[in-house]
Amino acid sequence: MRSILLALSFLAAALPSGAASFPWEAEWNTAFKTAKEEHRLVFVDYYAMWCAPCRIMDRTVFADAGIKQALEQFVVLRIDVDKSPIGRLRHVEALPTYVIYDPAERERFRVSGTKTVENFATALEGAQRSAPALVRAAELIGNNRPVEADVLVGNAYARLGMISDARLQYQEARTTAEQNQDRKMAETAEAMFDSTFAREGDVARSLKMLEELAQRTTDHDVSAFVFLTIGNIQRAALNEKEARTAFGKALLLAPADSAAHKEAALALARTH
Repeated sequence: MRSILLALSFLAAALPSGAASFPWEAEWNTAFKTAKEEHRLVFVDYYAMWCAPCRIMDRTVFADAGIKQALEQFVVLRIDVDKSPIGRLRHVEALPTYVIYDPAERERFRVSGTKTVENFATALEGAQRSAPALVRAAELIGNNRPVEADVLVGNAYARLGMISDARLQYQEARTTAEQNQDRKMAETAEAMFDSTFAREGDVARSLKMLEELAQRTTDHDVSAFVFLTIGNIQRAALNEKEARTAFGKALLLAPADSAAHKEAALALARTH
């Protein structure tokens, strides 16, 4: 009897403490089927029974009421890397690793190693804020609109300050648009790519690239968008005179009934 109790005690210590208390899905296909039906992201916990840091995360982070509440927004899936090849196929090289996927199984966020409750909550908050855009992007890809999807994801990353990731998405959008011979979308994606350097503090580089684009594009809509972008960068840099000039050019180029025309007019009115 004593040996049975000891065995049960050992098993309880070995099992991740959150495995029983947290509603983890165990099947990959089931989790993503639910995600598609409910328009949600999938949070995947890659773990192993021998992983001590995984057990630490279960006792601390996943036991936190705020984390549990945040994860209710996701379909949650736990993958034992010793029992499933999915971790290897998804390039999981360290444990614990947590990955958030869109409903179409595309990786969007990754966190590796042990984290504090506060750090983990911050990561989840960013994913939650981006969820509508990422779910919509998955739908766009399913409808054969990958360029719009990449731009949408790039914008979501940019808002979170994930500039390198945003840049990759904009470059992907530009490449696909060029392959489709869609020059307008290619140049629009290029403008977004160019603007990322200003977000990192290199305003001069962004402005130089955007001004070169403005000189060579022949599409008035793209030109208006480029000058709007230049104006926003100049305004953020407190260069009010240059911002007004750029917004004025955008106003002249944009069709009178367009969103760009309205945005340029508002921007011009707000710039001193």
